[in-house]
Order: sequence, then structure tokens, then C-alpha cells
Amino acid sequence: MSGPRRFIEVKVRPGARESALRQDASGAWFAELRSPPADGKANAELIGLVAKHFDCPKAAVS
Repeated sequence: MSGPRRFIEVKVRPGARESALRQDASGAWFAELRSPPADGKANAELIGLVAKHFDCPKAAVS
């Protein structure tokens, strides 16, 4: 599968009460993750949130 590529920079806050991916008025992306920043758990959750938001497979997110 190929298509347009997007590169986004995301500021991440692990250990949040709820998981969410948001973009502010300036275009900056922020992710709040319930997962702790250990053993790749927060990274895996972030990949899932980004894939869901952009409606693409997790394998397309890195």
C-alpha cells in the first residue's frame, strides 16, 4: 500500500487519565496516553491512536 506520506511531531504525556490525540489552533499535535512510559507501552498506544485518527493500519505508522 502506498499513498501520501505525512510527518507529524507529537508532544506526548504518558500516564494521563484518558487517552487522546489533539491538534491545537497552531497546528501542533499533542497526545495524552494512559499507558506508562515503560516497556514500549506508551509507544504502542501512540501508534494505535495515530493510526485510528488517520484511518490507516498500525503498520503504516512509525
